Amino acid sequence: MRLGRVLPWLAVLAASLAGCGGNPEPAPLPSPSTSAASPSPSESGSPSEEPSLPAEAQGTTKKSARAFVRLYVRRVNEAGQTGDVAALEAMADPKCGNCSAVVAAIREVYAEGGSIEGATWRLLSISRAKAGPGGKVALVVRTRAITQVVTPSAGAKPKKYQGGAEDLRLFTLTRAGRQWKILTYYTEKLG
Repeated sequence: MRLGRVLPWLAVLAASLAGCGGNPEPAPLPSPSTSAASPSPSESGSPSEEPSLPAEAQGTTKKSARAFVRLYVRRVNEAGQTGDVAALEAMADPKCGNCSAVVAAIREVYAEGGSIEGATWRLLSISRAKAGPGGKVALVVRTRAITQVVTPSAGAKPKKYQGGAEDLRLFTLTRAGRQWKILTYYTEKLG
């Protein structure tokens, strides 16, 4: 997928997942570095070591599914601001095409010496998890895009993506051992 086609979508995606359903004013994320050179994305742990999950996102209950999706949104925002996609990537099933596209877009920006300023999504609401076949669960998430400035490569002119657009996202989670993985998610534009 080409970076030019993914960046506006990434901006909309990130903006919608930044906050959490019950808290209208989530804690702000740390500001990105203002230094001239973008830091290289770090790789956390060995390839076999997955980043740990907070207690509320562990397990495979419906309650943990909601916490898992909230954490996924937070990690999309963090990965965009730091370039470190390890924790985000660990949460997705390899079959999740949209998950892979977000990771690839972030990697491409940072590999080219670029940067992403601002969160991607603000989470407005999240439905109760609905059980599906094969132990899967589905959740409907309403998000809002956050204004974002993307510098696609070193020396490139920054591009501003205006926030404000709202989307509905249908997340499908699947069990992977004793935890959830994002199997798919689809986005429907609201207006």
